[in-house]
Amino acid sequence: MDMDPSTPSAGLNPETESPAESSVQSPETPVDMGKAYAAAIDLLRRVPTAKVSHALALINRLAPELTEDLMAEVDQPLKVLTDTQVDKPFIGCDMNRDGDSYRSPYTSQFYPPLPEDYEAEPVLPFCRAIEEEGNHKV
Repeated sequence: MDMDPSTPSAGLNPETESPAESSVQSPETPVDMGKAYAAAIDLLRRVPTAKVSHALALINRLAPELTEDLMAEVDQPLKVLTDTQVDKPFIGCDMNRDGDSYRSPYTSQFYPPLPEDYEAEPVLPFCRAIEEEGNHKV
């Protein structure tokens, strides 16, 4: 069945909308952050575990306003990093992450280094004491 181009399609108001206007969101159009967050979480659930970190980084570049919530919600695979001051490996995980950096339990330095204008959360003294005691046993 041929469609007459002058015939309005269902769901469009021919006086105010064109097909392009109804399906493409302009940069000025506000985005429902709840829907954007739900879509990002749904997408990340479908990504293979080995690619979660990469997919999360891409989504964070596209929607930086979702970064904090996504980083708190999405479990990322463990990483093995090296503290270059003591030349020892350590595990990077959610528990020692601040932004995109991980704090070494040996020296309390972040890898990769945090930006100079960024202040990391302070480590509680009793937690640091437990880390240091555990490091002597390794």
